[in-house]
Amino acid sequence: MILSQEMSIFGNIENQKGLFLSSVNIISIPSKNGTQTNEKGYFSFEIDSQDTLIICSHVGYYPDTLEIKSFENGTTIVLENNILSMDSLQVSAISRDEFQRFNTKNNIIEMDMKDLSLRGYTDIGDALFNEETILLNETAYGQKSVSVRASSKEEIVYLLDGVPINTSGDPSVDLSLYSSLGLSAIELV
Repeated sequence: MILSQEMSIFGNIENQKGLFLSSVNIISIPSKNGTQTNEKGYFSFEIDSQDTLIICSHVGYYPDTLEIKSFENGTTIVLENNILSMDSLQVSAISRDEFQRFNTKNNIIEMDMKDLSLRGYTDIGDALFNEETILLNETAYGQKSVSVRASSKEEIVYLLDGVPINTSGDPSVDLSLYSSLGLSAIELV
């Protein structure tokens, strides 16, 4: 039980499958002090003596509200998936030599490959490196993957000519394996 003036609280957050959730927002109420979980779902921060609640929220999950007086440090909080219903979606590839742009107002990045080839980029990972809206992660072995703020790798779908190239069983995609040669555009939606 937490009963003192000003103190640290810490714990972990995961989903219903037991996978750590990174970038979960955690705030204490009413002071609104807060933090985010790291890549292993861990959080730690200071709360004020008047705070009574902790609220954990993440895109794609229902928010969870906990009473501070009954919270025990080291607790693992499990967030429940918030499945968003939507109309049906049909995706089909027209031609492997043709790139059909998404017709959406939510387009964040659109890159013309003609401009990128002048910079000497050889793979999709290199092309995305200078974009501020995404973070490119590169391992010591040269594998490249991207992350988008407030999302996990399980929430990203990669499409090549309208065909998914990642699965829920393997949500990561090594972008260094995909040459930028022959592509007409890249979009992040």
